Amino acid sequence: MRRLILLCALVLAIGCAKEAAPPPEPPPAPPPPPDPYFVYRVEHDGDTLGEIARWYTGKYGNWQILTKPVNQDLTQCCVKLEIGREVKIPRHLVIRTDPMPAPPKAVSKPRTRAKAKAQPKVTEEGPAESDESGAGSEAPPSSEPAPPPIIGPK
Repeated sequence: MRRLILLCALVLAIGCAKEAAPPPEPPPAPPPPPDPYFVYRVEHDGDTLGEIARWYTGKYGNWQILTKPVNQDLTQCCVKLEIGREVKIPRHLVIRTDPMPAPPKAVSKPRTRAKAKAQPKVTEEGPAESDESGAGSEAPPSSEPAPPPIIGPK
């Protein structure tokens, strides 16, 4: 009888036990790794590899890293790139991703005229002696005041 009571207690304990919890959901798959390169598409006439490197990596000298093997056909820093050309930049070098501004327009400087020959100084007493041998050709005193002296480098 003891056996019968133990057997009933055992069956009762097994029947009243909680069901095993379902296995936990597997963790979500990690996001795919980012593309190892940031790709810049040349938008402005006059963009060079050096300028692109300066804008996106912070150092002009990184243009050398952007050449082989990253961009197989680029070899020089200062050659203007065609509009639409894609340049790969390694992600570990990129410090900014905002669009590169257009290069400043080249402004031609106006040519300066050749300096005029120095005029002999005129004093209240009369004109200064000149190196020329025209003793009788004295100019009349000017009615305009002399310009102020120039201060600073010539």
